[in-house]
Amino acid sequence: MDYRNNVRNDNISRTGAYGWLVDNVHPNGRGNMSMFQQIIKELGMYVPTSELANYEYALADWTGTSGIAAEVTRREARASFDMSALSGYTNGLKNVTLTLTADGVSVSRTAEYAENGTVSVDGLDAGKTYTATVTGKDAVDSKEITFNTTLTQDSNLSATEAEKKELADSIAEAKTFDTSAYPEEVRKAYEAEIQRIENSFKNAATITEIEEALTQIRAAKAGLVKAAEAAEAERKAAKANLDAALVKTEAVYQAGQKDYTQASWDAYVKAYQAAKAADDTTDAKTLKQLLEALNTAEKNLQTNQTAEDAERKAAKANLDAALAKTEVVYQAGQKDYTQASWDAYVKAYQSAKAANDTTDAKTLNQLLINLNTAEKNLKKATDTVIPVGSGRYQVTDEKQKTAKLVGVKNKKAVKLSVPATVKISGETYKVTEIGDKVMKGNSKLKKVILGSNVSKIGKQAFMGCKNLKSVQLKGKALNTIKTGAFKKTSAKMTVSAKKLNKKQKAALLKKLRKAGAGKKVKVK
Repeated sequence: MDYRNNVRNDNISRTGAYGWLVDNVHPNGRGNMSMFQQIIKELGMYVPTSELANYEYALADWTGTSGIAAEVTRREARASFDMSALSGYTNGLKNVTLTLTADGVSVSRTAEYAENGTVSVDGLDAGKTYTATVTGKDAVDSKEITFNTTLTQDSNLSATEAEKKELADSIAEAKTFDTSAYPEEVRKAYEAEIQRIENSFKNAATITEIEEALTQIRAAKAGLVKAAEAAEAERKAAKANLDAALVKTEAVYQAGQKDYTQASWDAYVKAYQAAKAADDTTDAKTLKQLLEALNTAEKNLQTNQTAEDAERKAAKANLDAALAKTEVVYQAGQKDYTQASWDAYVKAYQSAKAANDTTDAKTLNQLLINLNTAEKNLKKATDTVIPVGSGRYQVTDEKQKTAKLVGVKNKKAVKLSVPATVKISGETYKVTEIGDKVMKGNSKLKKVILGSNVSKIGKQAFMGCKNLKSVQLKGKALNTIKTGAFKKTSAKMTVSAKKLNKKQKAALLKKLRKAGAGKKVKVK
């Protein structure tokens, strides 16, 4: 068999689809040959010397040229070719393709051959120079025939009767275009646009106007598709939202009416079933309305509750809101709150947390009062001054359990004795500081005894205590004496620091003098 002359390729002009007929389902000659070659290879029957097993189509076998002149006329952005020029081609033609090329870019238009027909390419760039090519498919052997093409420029821009008819036919076709599958709003917008084009170009007299009208018609059709795609995307999103709401409310529906009022339940069931009945043909607007109706109906469900039930639910809601608000305080822990205030708060919090749907309104309201009061009464140990013995103390570090003397009950006492520790709210705290101005101006003070944990004496703590002659340190913790702490005290003041070594005593003496003690002060 002569493969070159007898194997037809009826789709050779379709780039990228050389193996298939125009229906893209059935193989043409090239496709049949390719499948046959693959089969014999899969069956192990391939013979390297076989012409049939190794045959490849040569495109030159399926192309040809003709000397028939094909004159293409360009007017503004349109180029046209009158197919009657090819009537002399002996075998006849299946179709004719007009191709315009500029700067390496080609645009083509193919039309079935008709002796009195025309094929046109629109949308050319007025500023570019094009070359034209006219080809046709041979009606006998399907070869692609290239004709002797020339391109001429026609400066007459007046629209021909054929061009006017083309516009009229395009408008008529656009008006009768089947839009039944498109959403109503998209369909109406398209119809209005086509009517506008018809009204705007009903007196079109130039090829420029004709071309612009045809461009707008094509844009309207493309816009129809895009608008339909956007509408479908919107519909799908609305359907997804409705489906999600149905899933969310399914438990309510399946549980039944229970104690809901008949009217509110009936409204909910109606909205639920209407939403459930929506399908892929329901438009976006309706789907959104169904979603809103469903949400509203669920929100408006009312129970057959008594006034007592309503009061209890309101009280429970208020208590739950208060618990949510104070949760962060509870979770953070005691920190530096006093033990007593923290214990009271924890008790109120846990009691409120234990309340449930059976707790009556009166109890719930009392729990709320207790919780709010306990939170309000939380006191930081560092903000509280506690009287202990003859002094007044303030916690400086709850975790480290330290405190300082911030005042005394008797500002005219002859003697001040500061203990190593004090008990505050049942907890033992080390006394590590003497506060600022604790005994300032007490001219009767003669003796001070500082506990073993005192490490700091505040500003002007003993300023003006002119009869203070004796200071006794029980320990060796003292390392800080602030400004003016011993200013204007007795010039004969003696500090007893038996637990300090010689070097430490010298350092202490230096600090005393810096804090205002007289030059004759002694450290023993």
